[in-house]
Amino acid sequence: MAGDGTFGRCGHGRASPKGDIWICQTAHTGSPFSRAPPQRKPVEEPSLRALLRIQEENIPGTEAHRRVLAHLGLRERAGQAVSLLALPPRRWLLNPAASPLGASYGYFEFQEDEGGKVFAVFKLSRLYVSSTGSVGYDAKMEFVSFWKELVYTAKERGVDRLLIDVAGNAGGFVDLAYLLVRALYPFLEFQQVCNTYDRPVGSLYKAWREVDTTPLAAFMDDDTAIRQRLKQMTPEEQAAMKSVLQKITKACMEMDVLDMDDVLQIQSAIDSLDTGEVDEESLRGTLEILTASAESFGNPFSLYLDGYAANGTPFDPFKSARTARRGGKPNVKLTEFFRIEDCVLAFTQKFVDAFRGLEHPFTNILFVSDGGCGSSCDTFSRTAYMIAKKQQHHGGSRLQINYVTFGGLGGSFDDAQGTLSATSFPGGNLMMAAMAQLYNPIYSAAALGYLAAEWAGLGPMKRQLAHFRTFVPQYPYYWNNLPQYPQSEMYQNALGDDALPAEFYFFPTDMYLPDWYADVVGEPHEWNESELRRLHVDATKAFKAVSMILSPSAASRDLLGRQPYPGTVLQGTSFAWLVGLGILASTALFLLVVFALTKLPEGLRIGFSHPELHEHMVSDEEASS
Repeated sequence: MAGDGTFGRCGHGRASPKGDIWICQTAHTGSPFSRAPPQRKPVEEPSLRALLRIQEENIPGTEAHRRVLAHLGLRERAGQAVSLLALPPRRWLLNPAASPLGASYGYFEFQEDEGGKVFAVFKLSRLYVSSTGSVGYDAKMEFVSFWKELVYTAKERGVDRLLIDVAGNAGGFVDLAYLLVRALYPFLEFQQVCNTYDRPVGSLYKAWREVDTTPLAAFMDDDTAIRQRLKQMTPEEQAAMKSVLQKITKACMEMDVLDMDDVLQIQSAIDSLDTGEVDEESLRGTLEILTASAESFGNPFSLYLDGYAANGTPFDPFKSARTARRGGKPNVKLTEFFRIEDCVLAFTQKFVDAFRGLEHPFTNILFVSDGGCGSSCDTFSRTAYMIAKKQQHHGGSRLQINYVTFGGLGGSFDDAQGTLSATSFPGGNLMMAAMAQLYNPIYSAAALGYLAAEWAGLGPMKRQLAHFRTFVPQYPYYWNNLPQYPQSEMYQNALGDDALPAEFYFFPTDMYLPDWYADVVGEPHEWNESELRRLHVDATKAFKAVSMILSPSAASRDLLGRQPYPGTVLQGTSFAWLVGLGILASTALFLLVVFALTKLPEGLRIGFSHPELHEHMVSDEEASS
């Protein structure tokens, strides 16, 4: 917290307007935070000043009134003629008034920066709206109309700057994300836009493959084997069966692993043990109930993969496995099938025709983010960003795309580069409501299956399940509210053939606004229009900064701390801009990637075909300092 009780502002230090981007230069006064300069407000007509006392952001339509006031102030200061129709009204992509839930994908509009120059704003608040909020609404076709209107209006008014606000956008439809990339690059081919997807075969699945369950089925059909097992069991072991079953059932009920039918069947097994000595019938019945409840004694991963195979049916990822070179390793085991249908949709004839000849006028694009842009939002913005950097590297791009991030803990640009990324997590279709379909059978195998092998006296099967259990967190750490995780991994094509999956990278922001903006994310009714406008106007300073950086005479350190473009990077940095990470295996293919600013082991370092493309990433030397 700064000395004046504010967060993320230049407090006891001083703020310098370097290239119209305020870079905090905090003095050593004990406060690491900085204050952005006061914002210049438009001069308002005295006769209209009383209107501004109303809480306008809570009144529908007042943003248009505020836009007119701002226009009046700027035009009168410049001594120019006043035109109340200078800026067109906001255009919604799904008007929240037409949505029962008040939801929207976002909007575009045109605003003026502090110098009176017009720029376009595309606020993309989400890439998914539930069907209950938009019955019969075709987001993809509507986006084509929405984009055409934005492009034609921008061309008509000579606007070449586009600010895309993705703050708080946690993603949604991947096919819509690629459609957005296509809108920015309508002339590119499929292989230039669509990233690579793979589905890894994880350690948990491999461990399950080693479990041989056939001896248990044979045991329950063999009366002689059951009688021999009963003779081997001590009275203490038999007496413990009831209490163990009760505890296991209680744990499974608390975790919502068992349905009521399973619970009733297990209770009947517990009741059969009340007679005292365990007989053949009660032992067989108990084992049958345990194995029936442990659904995963078939294939615990069939539900996990259901609907994602090429023909829409479950498949065995082990039998369909292939090996490929990934991340510098020559023999990474992957499933034969991988998801790319979402990008294919963006190249169907309908959309090829829709984008034909629709070249936009924008040459300078900024993605404005609070760092919460993730999943398909990352797919859209990061893919467009990487394509631009690759084209710039080869000298064939007129389009500049950069990230400007706000929030954080304030401080200098170097501080922001070390901690802030414009996006949080890459796209890779997530397990959501179907999560229980995966972890329920896995825990059943780990708990109930192990118990069945124990009571049947099947040593080899018990050891195999014990190995499987090492990958499954046990009660009470295994719970039904586990995080979602990707079913597939995405590789940014621009990073080369040896790239790691996208979630293994940390991309520092290009530019930083050391300030906080309240209520600029969420549903439209939650927005503070004044703060939203302040954010967008502040972010436009980055447009000028980008232009100055591109000047051959510019010293980038004076503007942003480093030059984020090819040919201007510090020499001697290798491409090991990988953030070290810890991987915690828990459920089937469940990986928690923990980002830490440490280097990868030597064996995981990789050499890319175009390391110059990655100067915007944290270098190995910097990450270790």
